[in-house]
Amino acid sequence: MTHGYEMRGSYTAEKNPAQARFGRIFPKAAVGKSWPDPAALGKRGGPMDQGTSHGQTPAPDGALGTQDNPSIPAAFTYLGQFIDHDITLDPTSSLERQNDPEATRNFRTANLELDNLYGAGPASHPFLYDRTRPGRFLLGTLQGGDPADPAQRMDLPRNAQDVALIGDPRNDENLIVSQLHLAFLRFHNAVMDDIDIGLGDDGFSADEGKFDRAQRLVRWHYQWLVLKHFLPATVGPGVVEDVLQNGRKLYDPNNKAEEAFIPVEFSVAAYRFGHSQVQPGYLVNPGFGAGLFPGVINAPIVPRSDLRGGPLSAREVVNWNLFIDTGLPRGGGTRFSALINEKLVAPLLNLPLSVVPVLSLPDGDPQRSLATRNLMRAAAFELPSGAEAVAEANRLGVNIPLVPSAQIWSGDLQPFASHDVPLWFYVLREAAVLADGKHLGPLGGRIVAEVLIGLLQKDPISFLVAKPDWKPMFGRVTGDFDLVDLLRKAGMAGT
Repeated sequence: MTHGYEMRGSYTAEKNPAQARFGRIFPKAAVGKSWPDPAALGKRGGPMDQGTSHGQTPAPDGALGTQDNPSIPAAFTYLGQFIDHDITLDPTSSLERQNDPEATRNFRTANLELDNLYGAGPASHPFLYDRTRPGRFLLGTLQGGDPADPAQRMDLPRNAQDVALIGDPRNDENLIVSQLHLAFLRFHNAVMDDIDIGLGDDGFSADEGKFDRAQRLVRWHYQWLVLKHFLPATVGPGVVEDVLQNGRKLYDPNNKAEEAFIPVEFSVAAYRFGHSQVQPGYLVNPGFGAGLFPGVINAPIVPRSDLRGGPLSAREVVNWNLFIDTGLPRGGGTRFSALINEKLVAPLLNLPLSVVPVLSLPDGDPQRSLATRNLMRAAAFELPSGAEAVAEANRLGVNIPLVPSAQIWSGDLQPFASHDVPLWFYVLREAAVLADGKHLGPLGGRIVAEVLIGLLQKDPISFLVAKPDWKPMFGRVTGDFDLVDLLRKAGMAGT
């Protein structure tokens, strides 16, 4: 699942990318690297530990904590997680891992197509859809709420045992991602409502049915949001434009693969920058805030004392004004993502047993640390070091400066100075040294930009391929669409 488990398709990383879910963009690194001890580098209380105080108490309106990143809103942390779930796992992946660990191309391609939302569609996955309102998603009712009251439909749909009925169960592992998934469900339903009254026609195809048109419009608006807003904020100014104008140099530039694939350098290293953006806790709304995980093992979801997923009551609904600037009164402190650097918040370095179900490990064991697990996984996949990746990128025609080892292993990291720099750790330190943690550095940003743009360019039904001059129609600004627009159209921006 999310932390510490093998990725579907990862066993074929060394094979022809056309036959696998995962591939490589850099040659496999030589064995025998001198990697730092993952347990020592990633342990709780070690040099990657951000500490326990920051973020627990919301700052006064407009104030910044020492690790807050004013360039990226907190909502983008979880939009990034939502995107990851869209491109790396499909609704049947648990069964696929058991039956086909090599996960060849018999299964879905890695496209930005929201199959974590739509599943296989109303015919194959009818449990996701509302039988009383054709073409629309089923919505869940808040605990104690009236199912007949539309204002109470602010949770994911759930079965009798409170398991979310959604296309990807990982989107209910965290309350904030759960509410973001709900926003996409509600956005689709709102688009269907427009189409029913004769709106929502962008002139693309006269042959589309109502559901097909709504699905395409939702996908294209989502793709626009990723390409025009999430990516520029994440990778830094100019990177997206350079890739679009001058082409991809790292990710399958010769279009060798028949289908898009996910490079392990992206999934195991560069895209894991999001782990450093997580805050230890959030003010969810003016009346409720909590930490990521419960302070007590096996703490119940109800009453809620943490931000795990599960059924919601009215007091736990996300007020998105606290996670991104919606233009409405916030009613509390401005919340940003944490800076992109090597520091992770304490809860991620001491994952609970519900996330790491290894009951034999004592509390505080290094393998309860997400940082340690990331470093171990990178070594297992024999990823290149940061220096090797920079050298290979330059050989492929991308001008990327190398951050010297002395700057990587500075301060309390100096005890590791004799070691090679793992790619994931290099991406984090590169962002800190060259971009002050406000966005990814040249190597990490280039990998992330090329892969996400490449997924769009390899998808024949993305707006970038099917209709490159297409413009969104549901934004506050004509021809644009951002996350606030999605939340507004979903009726959640003021919640």
